[in-house]
Amino acid sequence: MADYYKSEDFANTQLHYGRQAGIRQATLEANLQLDKLTEEANRRIRYLNDLNAEQANHIRNLEAALATKDMELHTAMAALSATRDTLDAVVTQNPAAFSLIAKIFRGFYVKHSQIAIDNGDIRTDPVKSASFQKLAPKTHKFLATILSK
Repeated sequence: MADYYKSEDFANTQLHYGRQAGIRQATLEANLQLDKLTEEANRRIRYLNDLNAEQANHIRNLEAALATKDMELHTAMAALSATRDTLDAVVTQNPAAFSLIAKIFRGFYVKHSQIAIDNGDIRTDPVKSASFQKLAPKTHKFLATILSK
């Protein structure tokens, strides 16, 4: 038996056991690293999911605010259309009043347009705005007509 510990068989057995122990240790360390990486990836995924939920909530809030502003715009457009039609009817039925109405309107129009520009509510004079022309073509035409007199 004393010779066995000096034999090649013993050396090969020890080599085999050493390799097995090394493989087990390397596997254990690799699994620990994999667990850490998986935990970090899961943490990031949870963070991104939370961020995504926050952003989705923010988008819902913005959509609700936009819907409210859209309703306000439609309300203002209805009132503006009634005002435009009223002025148009007065001018059509009483052409002599046109120059007086145009003069009064121009004064208020310039005043209110400038206040809105100064406040940052609008960027340009509405009659010069291409988007206003598309949004309210009848009102735009009426304004251009009354302001040109």
